[in-house]
Amino acid sequence: MLWLLASLAQAEQLSYSAASSALEVEAEVDVIEIVSNSIVDEIAVRLDIPKEDIKVEYLGLGNTRRCAQADYIDVNIPDREDFKGPIITYVSAFEAGTLCGKWTIRPRVAIWDMLPVAAQDIQAGEAIVFEYQRHRLDQLMLKPASVLDGTIATTQITEGSVILWNQVRAKPDNFDGDSVILLYNGGNLQIKTTGTLMSDAFIGDPVKVISMATNSVVQGTLSDQGVVEIQRSRK
Repeated sequence: MLWLLASLAQAEQLSYSAASSALEVEAEVDVIEIVSNSIVDEIAVRLDIPKEDIKVEYLGLGNTRRCAQADYIDVNIPDREDFKGPIITYVSAFEAGTLCGKWTIRPRVAIWDMLPVAAQDIQAGEAIVFEYQRHRLDQLMLKPASVLDGTIATTQITEGSVILWNQVRAKPDNFDGDSVILLYNGGNLQIKTTGTLMSDAFIGDPVKVISMATNSVVQGTLSDQGVVEIQRSRK
């Protein structure tokens, strides 16, 4: 009988221990889940992308049992974070208002987004031809280009590659070497001739032009596409 009672007591103790262990494991998983979800939420807000396009691949948060009963967990990602590679993250957990755990972690997070990619091979100086495709944003070393309409490539871009901000620039109104009309305004006298532009320029830019009439360099303003105004010099 005593043996039976002892066995029952031992079984009850084992059952209690197993239940207690299960609760501890569950609480520990909850801490990890809270931190993971907080990271996903923060990235979604900052980058303005759906949570479904963000996945924590590695968290690196260990020894959470000391905070198994935490009632508040603070997760902070610095404002300077660019989300390229491991993301430095500060985690603090509190139980009844008392700090029970503090971690600095560098989780690896996969981030997808619809990014501009070259629709064909593009040479430097050519107009950008692009389409949007789903790509890993976190694997890019530089930011993707945000404005592509009316731009040209500054370097060769391979078909299918993500177009980066430093690979494009606004298309100028006239290019270096373009033939332009020179308008010389001298009071009631206007002289029209042709010349060759010596640099890329936008309307309103000061420019230098090689005059075909005098074979000399003159300065003026690109007043319209293909038109450079040369004002009478003031003495």
